[in-house]
Amino acid sequence: MAEPPRLPPAAAREDELMSLPWDTLDMILARIPFDQLVRTCCLSRAWRRRWESVRYLDIRLDWSSRGAPSAHDLRRCAAPVVGFRACVRSHHFHHLPTWFRVLASKGVRELAIECDVVRRSSNPHDPPYWDIDPGLFSCAALAVLHLQDCDMPLAPPGFRGFPSLVSLTLRCVTLPAEGGGAQVEHLVAAAPLLAELRLDDVEVEELYPTPPLYMWAVRAPHLRILKMVTRLDIGCRIPEVPPLLEEAYIDIGNGFMSFLDIFRQIITVKKLWFNIHEFDEYPLEGISWKFDNLRELHVTTNFGEEPSIMSLFSLLRCAPYIEDLSIEAEDISLSSENEPHEIAEDDFLSSGINDNSFSSLKHVSLSGITYSSNQLRFMKFLLSKTESLQSFAVTFLYSKSNKSYLKARRVLRAFGRASPQARFESLDLCGCRCANILEMFLLEAERMTVKLFRDEVSHNRW
Repeated sequence: MAEPPRLPPAAAREDELMSLPWDTLDMILARIPFDQLVRTCCLSRAWRRRWESVRYLDIRLDWSSRGAPSAHDLRRCAAPVVGFRACVRSHHFHHLPTWFRVLASKGVRELAIECDVVRRSSNPHDPPYWDIDPGLFSCAALAVLHLQDCDMPLAPPGFRGFPSLVSLTLRCVTLPAEGGGAQVEHLVAAAPLLAELRLDDVEVEELYPTPPLYMWAVRAPHLRILKMVTRLDIGCRIPEVPPLLEEAYIDIGNGFMSFLDIFRQIITVKKLWFNIHEFDEYPLEGISWKFDNLRELHVTTNFGEEPSIMSLFSLLRCAPYIEDLSIEAEDISLSSENEPHEIAEDDFLSSGINDNSFSSLKHVSLSGITYSSNQLRFMKFLLSKTESLQSFAVTFLYSKSNKSYLKARRVLRAFGRASPQARFESLDLCGCRCANILEMFLLEAERMTVKLFRDEVSHNRW
């Protein structure tokens, strides 16, 4: 009796995959990059439409992607599409209106659009930013929205917001001069579940003559993470304390009209990142409230400028239960006319910091340190007041062979310590760089290993 014809090896492998449980095969297919996933339709007749049934696709288009997904391919995706993240080159930008319409019909949950600012800057005729198509607002099921390096459009009349929105990030985004702030206020207010809000270098469109600044409010009762980075006052205000706020990153400059008001409204935070190194005034002088929940503080400061130093003192005085303190020194002179401010004993006395101010402090790290008298005095003061200290790490801006590094390290080790058990660690700039290079090498090695594994699987199975 004649044996049945044997399947060729490739067809046999295809049949093996098709024999997997449906859910298992869906999980495998969902992890394949979208451009490769679409090409599985060419494997055989059985595979022609198999990928179209895979739900919860997370489609990514990064800067290394050669092409852009067509509207036809997106229409073939099963709903819902869980995510669409695209780094949009100038020659792909015209796809956005169609992408938004199709993604809206697929109930996309996460949308991230980053426009190609750097790569198109060589063309003098290109605008500084891209105007995002208003079709964005048709994606009503969004839970995560990230816009970067673009102009935000005005929503069409009747837009009700994104009621399921949990995370909103606007980075290097320009708002319309008329109605832009009100629109962000509406987005936040219409998202009762919003937990993360990041306004990173957001600007308002410039008009001539300049119109009066429009004030708009952030009201988000479930907000847990807040980031505000802006050198100019864009009109954003926080009229009420978000009761659930846990983390805040604040870099708004002391010229912000409502600096103290915003600072007062983040009183519930457990982690705070705060940039005070460019302060030319002392905005925290009148601070009287306590950050009783604050456990982790990251500060960028300037030990050569009095407003920055005194603001640091005010922060430490008002955070009685802090456990982790990280300070990055950027001692750049803000004025060529003034000599660096010298910290005196009176500064420590007038700061209001006492023996109980650091009763919970366990870990301290300082970076960007030089042989500066202000830095040394501050570290001496900190070591003398912290009985609970467990570790004290200092990263210098010198190499180990530099005389200033050796001298500063020797002086530091000679300081008296209120906590004899504290572990002292000093790093030089070269050592820090080597650690960073090693970390980058390990990450790249991991990335290459994953790629080789994926290629091997692709070769063996397809």
